[in-house]
Amino acid sequence: MCQNSARINTIITIPGSISFRRAIPTQRIPTLILIFADLHLGRFDDQDASLLTDMEACIDGYLGNPSSQLHEIIFLGDVFDSYMEYPNDISMLTTQFANLLKSYQKQGITVSYHVGNHDPWHSTFFRRQLNDNLFLAPVKREIYTKRAYLSHGDEVSSYTLRGRVARYFMRSPFWYRLYTMILPPDVGQKIPAWISRKYAGLSPRQETIDGLKYAAFEILNTSDVDLVLFGHAHQSASELTSDGQYINTGSWLLNRSYIEISEQSVTVRLYSNQESLSK
Repeated sequence: MCQNSARINTIITIPGSISFRRAIPTQRIPTLILIFADLHLGRFDDQDASLLTDMEACIDGYLGNPSSQLHEIIFLGDVFDSYMEYPNDISMLTTQFANLLKSYQKQGITVSYHVGNHDPWHSTFFRRQLNDNLFLAPVKREIYTKRAYLSHGDEVSSYTLRGRVARYFMRSPFWYRLYTMILPPDVGQKIPAWISRKYAGLSPRQETIDGLKYAAFEILNTSDVDLVLFGHAHQSASELTSDGQYINTGSWLLNRSYIEISEQSVTVRLYSNQESLSK
């Protein structure tokens, strides 16, 4: 993930002597990874433009910083408040978001998308654009020197019977295909949007916050992972234990928080002033 230092051959001449070459190593530019979650695009039509404009400005601020290089952007679920993909009926909002991602991919930045409980119903649109970097289940991977567990975090709700049933239907390819075969797009896309607005609150719930923290500590304690990355809580968090670190993005919709990862640290930041909330 990190680039090797380049070397420049410099010719040095000493008066009255022969010339010789000396290899001078150039300074390696450190790389960064940004993680966003819980944008809930489509929840409030009058906020979608500012959500994307602010995110673009936040990312562009990193692109314009010569002291670091933005290497990867990760979306950790609930990018959309409700996403039901009909391959032949892609919304303007989805296209706008996809075009933004494409502009970063063209600059050599890796982009990945981990689905959440509000946007699990994907077919091929983002999978093709992201070169299969669309993840429907939790992922373990290396991030710099750490072994990381990445997930939106809604699997924590599957600890209850109600949660297991809901997650089964939401994550089942069979029920997704059946749903989109039976219902036309104008109906099929409106139903999950109505359910989300009717029943899914946006304010942080202590039960969810505590559940995610407990689940993260269990993962750190019982696996080879030393970094757990969640969204879903709508409240940022950073907790260190003897086994590793749990960190939560918070909600981009509610407070413009996100995660910045460098080789040295994993930090929650606010877009408005780039002020660190945790170190």
